[in-house]
Amino acid sequence: MLTQKVIYLYRESESNRVLTEQQKREVDMQAAQVEEQAVSIEGDLKVEREWRMSLQDTMQQDREKISKLQIEISQLKTVAQKYAQLQEDYYTMKDHCLEQDHTLEELGAQLRDSKLEISDLKEEINRNRPDGAWVKDNTALECKACNKDTTVVTAARFSAIPAQTTLYLCPPRQNQCECAIIVMFFC
Repeated sequence: MLTQKVIYLYRESESNRVLTEQQKREVDMQAAQVEEQAVSIEGDLKVEREWRMSLQDTMQQDREKISKLQIEISQLKTVAQKYAQLQEDYYTMKDHCLEQDHTLEELGAQLRDSKLEISDLKEEINRNRPDGAWVKDNTALECKACNKDTTVVTAARFSAIPAQTTLYLCPPRQNQCECAIIVMFFC
C-alpha cells in the first residue's frame, strides 16, 4: 500500500508538475505578451510624447504668429481709419477746390466782361469828347453830351496803382445819350 500510495503520490505530483509547467509556460507566454505590449506601449508613448512636444512647439509658434497678426491687424485698422479720414478730407477739399475753381471761372468771366465794358466805355468817351482828355473830378458830375446829372455806378481799387476808378453814367430814366464818364483819382 505504501508503494501504491507512493506511486499514487508520484503520479499526482507528476501530474501537478506537468500542470505547473504548463501553467508556467502559459504565464511565461502571457509575460512575454505583456512585455511585448509594454515595449509597444512604451514606443507608442515615446512617439506620443514627441508628437505632443512637436504640437506644443507648433502651438507656441502659432500663438506667436497670432499675436503678431493681431498687432498687425490693430495697426492696419488704425491705418484704415486714417486712410478713411484722409479720403474724406480729400473729397471735402476736392469739392472745395471745385467750388473755388467754379467761383474763379465766374469771377474771370465777370472780370473779362468788366474789362470789355470799361474798354467800350473808354472808347465811347474818347469818341464823344473832342479833345479826348481826362476831366477834373469836380467837372465830371454831368454828361458832356447831354448835360444831365450823372450817378455813381461802381468803384474799384487797384493794387498796382493806388487809385480809385469811379464810373459815372447818366441816370437810367434820362439815359438818352448812352454816355459814360470814367473818372480816375488817386487816394
